[in-house]
Amino acid sequence: MKRFFCILTSSFFLVSWSISHAGKKEVSWSPESFQDLTLEEALEIASDHNRSLKSARQNLRAANFGVAKAVAEFFPRITFNTQLTRFDDWTLSQMNFQEQLPPEFRFGFIRTPKNSYTSNLTITQPIYNGGKLWANLGTARALKRTGDYILQETTQDVMLETKTAYYNLLKAEELLRLRQDFLKSAKNNLKSVEAKLEVGLRSKSDVLRWEVQVAFEEGNLVKAENLFKVAQKNLKNLLGVDVPYDITVTELSDNKFDQTKHLFENLSEKDLTHLIEKWYQVTVRNNPTVGMMTSQVDMQKSLARMAWGEFQPSFNFSYQYGWQRDKDIYLNGQANWTAAVVMSVPLFTSFSNFSNLGQARANLNKAKAEKEDVLLTLKVNLTNAILNARSAFLTIDIAHKEVLSADENFKIIKDKFDLGLASNIDLLDAQVVYNTARVNETSALYDYLIALAEVDRVIGIVDFTSKLEE
Repeated sequence: MKRFFCILTSSFFLVSWSISHAGKKEVSWSPESFQDLTLEEALEIASDHNRSLKSARQNLRAANFGVAKAVAEFFPRITFNTQLTRFDDWTLSQMNFQEQLPPEFRFGFIRTPKNSYTSNLTITQPIYNGGKLWANLGTARALKRTGDYILQETTQDVMLETKTAYYNLLKAEELLRLRQDFLKSAKNNLKSVEAKLEVGLRSKSDVLRWEVQVAFEEGNLVKAENLFKVAQKNLKNLLGVDVPYDITVTELSDNKFDQTKHLFENLSEKDLTHLIEKWYQVTVRNNPTVGMMTSQVDMQKSLARMAWGEFQPSFNFSYQYGWQRDKDIYLNGQANWTAAVVMSVPLFTSFSNFSNLGQARANLNKAKAEKEDVLLTLKVNLTNAILNARSAFLTIDIAHKEVLSADENFKIIKDKFDLGLASNIDLLDAQVVYNTARVNETSALYDYLIALAEVDRVIGIVDFTSKLEE
């Protein structure tokens, strides 16, 4: 017996360990895995390892078990019960009083032992429960569909966040390089002014101004380095990886800009309205929020049917096979069985049924109103996303022209400064304007890419620009 108990205990812990570790795969990452990481590779890693997605998958798994549980409610329930009863002497004597009678009066008498065992096997099969079982199944299926849409919504959110983090890392890398170039340029100008100070062509105040500019660029470089570190952390977190080395990402080509150039370059109000209407139909089909609200309406309908079922009678079949009291646990006593169809009719429940039904119907109307609101909100969100993308696209062209203008202006001022025809302040101002224009151009490019990713999220597809020709 002791050996059997040890084997049973060991088996229990083995099964528990297997269940708790089911699906857990140890992934061994190498530095090469995150070198020259493309956007597609980043999205694939996030799809497999992002923690929010893992949670959404487990939520869907739980919903699937909920459907299985609702289906199981239609099947019979089988239970086995056994009871050990010990009687005191007085009670036992009263139960066995026939022992005191003459034998001819003991017909059918079975002596009750002091320690008696009673066992029975019961089978219960629901026949009709006012439609509550079907309503419960409908609720479970609606929750399962909701779980599907939650997974889709989480996937799209993670894709947007991963794209944003990827673009922000690229942006941080480029801004870091710019800040390094700006610091190098400021130091070169400081050396030039110091050399001219020695021959009396510049004043001490000119040197001090460039020293301040060098210090200013050193501070900007530190900020850029911090921004790069934060961008690294954000991308690792969204990918669901925790590695001690930096991720390097590949620079993007101009394909994305070229694919959408015709879309936003000369967009009239009429074209904009047509574009929004076209993609709104796609949004209604693909955005998981719409499907989620439809599932919520279905679930509230099932709950309303369940509440109405509380007014209905219920019918259940019950079969019991039992063994009379015996002195041992073995099933060798006199057997008996009973079969019954039980009807239960609710007559008065303190008006709770009416309250539950009214609440269920109110929740159904609320879910329908929320679905209509979601459809209207989606169109507003789509309009805002497309307008933001258009604005970001136009900003790129403006920023590029500012860079060309600032670059040309800086070259002219620098030449004049070298000839002594421009002041130190003129050169400093030209340098600051040029640096700002370069930073704005870089920010505008990645802001546009992020705006396109937000359009993808609203529509509910991976890349809407790849479908522009359809």
